[in-house]
Amino acid sequence: MVKCTLPNEELFYLCMLAGAESLLGIEDLRGNLDTEEIRNKWIAVSDRLIHKGILSFEENSELYIDSDYAELISVLAFPEQAFACLLEENDEVSLEFIHSRHGKYTSLKGEENCEVELFLERDDCFKLLVEHFLLSDCLEELQFDLPAEIINYAFALAGTGAVKSSAMMLEPYGLKYEVAEELTRAVYDESLCRIVAGYRFDREHPAEALFHCLKTPQGTWITCMRQGREQVRLFRQRPEAALRQIIQFHGI
Repeated sequence: MVKCTLPNEELFYLCMLAGAESLLGIEDLRGNLDTEEIRNKWIAVSDRLIHKGILSFEENSELYIDSDYAELISVLAFPEQAFACLLEENDEVSLEFIHSRHGKYTSLKGEENCEVELFLERDDCFKLLVEHFLLSDCLEELQFDLPAEIINYAFALAGTGAVKSSAMMLEPYGLKYEVAEELTRAVYDESLCRIVAGYRFDREHPAEALFHCLKTPQGTWITCMRQGREQVRLFRQRPEAALRQIIQFHGI
């Protein structure tokens, strides 16, 4: 595992040096700067990175990124998938990003100063995803495909406190009332909820999805809403199976 804390501008320019064209979760500092200002900014940032030992010059005078950082930067700069997790703690809301590439994962949080961790071992990656999607074990696995407008309305109703009315809306779509009420009660209790946006960066088949994670005593419910789709996938599964669906959401 590689862990570091870097100012946003240092992380941004490292990704640019690696060849990234756009980034998720890292502020683009070029803004309204002209070419000369960008060049001066890069010189100042690269000097600091050289001083830290993150950058060095090769024999041909080209800059070289330290191998540990290079592996981390390759995931941030060229992810196959990324997830933006909306976190709430002590009445403060923040975003934490997960990037993945070739089975490697990074966790990125912070704005001016970015905390980044690179996860290489399967167990560590699994633990990271389980934590961010609030996954928990369950005795009975369930799955339903519902109209998006129905589940959106039901969840909005549950958010006002009308838990029972919300549960009754879901009954005609295959959910038993007791199961539906457990689900809608979790919607009302915001401490048991998490919103995660998922992105698949595939030039031929890009995809986006919004996940609603709802932790209940009987297991964690996940709703997966694909952009442009009229149906929503609602499922409660053991963590391993749930993660397969989450990671392969483009096929839902």
